Amino acid sequence: MLNNYYIEKLLGLKDIILDKVDSSDERLDIYFHLPRKQHHCPSCHQSTDKIHDYRVQVFKDTPISGKNTYFHYKKRRYSCPNCNKRFYEKNTFLPRYFRMSTRLIQYIVDQMRSTHSMTDIAKHCNLSITTIFRVFKFIDYTNTTMPRVLSIDEFKGNAGRKYQGIITDPVNKKVLDILPGREQHLLSSYFRQFENRHQVEYFIMDMWSPYRDIAQTYFKNATIVIDK
Repeated sequence: MLNNYYIEKLLGLKDIILDKVDSSDERLDIYFHLPRKQHHCPSCHQSTDKIHDYRVQVFKDTPISGKNTYFHYKKRRYSCPNCNKRFYEKNTFLPRYFRMSTRLIQYIVDQMRSTHSMTDIAKHCNLSITTIFRVFKFIDYTNTTMPRVLSIDEFKGNAGRKYQGIITDPVNKKVLDILPGREQHLLSSYFRQFENRHQVEYFIMDMWSPYRDIAQTYFKNATIVIDK
């Protein structure tokens, strides 16, 4: 339990169950799984905690103490007793289609915004230049307008704050921007620069009250969708 507490604080992984940690001179391997809980079937929305099987997914995280860090995530697949749909449990630390953590992607983005070259970033993170370019294309740095569907969320980042904000276009599966925080004054400064806010039809958020205030102030024509 104590190890889980420190891993969560260090890496920003909430509610994980730590299985073991292997460490060598150059590499750190962290093995974990998530607690079993009720999920809603994405097909029929029936609630279930019936387990179908597991698979171990290995993905990379930011270096720790100069060591290449890898997570070994024992990912659970649930089965719906109503429609027999099989689906993986939800998590907040591994973006879809990536084999690296949200933290590592955010770290790479931060480095891109500084004077670091992509070659230096790739060397420091022990990644290929191709992977760095893939992250670069994943982020829409040239975004000057708001999409029809806008989503806002937060994650544990590296900017010295408890949480950072992430703005996404969920329809086109694009990250529009990463903000240094999720405080209302930061969000206000960011969103007021966009002139087409009235064209946003859906504003997807959790129940963090500043998100609601931002939606009601800057996106008056949008339907607020609560993503629990």
